[in-house]
Amino acid sequence: MKVALVTGGATGIGAATVRELANQGVVVAFQYSSSAKAAAELETELLKKNLKAKSFQGDLSKSESAKDLVSKVEKELGTIDILINNAGLMTDSSIIDTSEELWDEALQVNLSSTF
Repeated sequence: MKVALVTGGATGIGAATVRELANQGVVVAFQYSSSAKAAAELETELLKKNLKAKSFQGDLSKSESAKDLVSKVEKELGTIDILINNAGLMTDSSIIDTSEELWDEALQVNLSSTF
């Protein structure tokens, strides 16, 4: 059985990806950062259908947290066969109004976390 890790998997496109993979018989680990309620609801939804899915909290803007996430997933579910890098941070403000801190965090989540 294949194991997948979907980052940003609790809502939106990530959650749809988690559902599709689980429906195809893949064991799915999915990462969330701050949407604990949505993650718990998705995990419960899939488990009620006897599909294999588990949520993991992780801050992908920090490399150590990303490494810890992979270690936890592999310890609990096995070697990751499929990786979907879906996590992303957006802002609705213009670049002029974006703080340097938000810019740095967006780069960490959107770019560096895939590394």
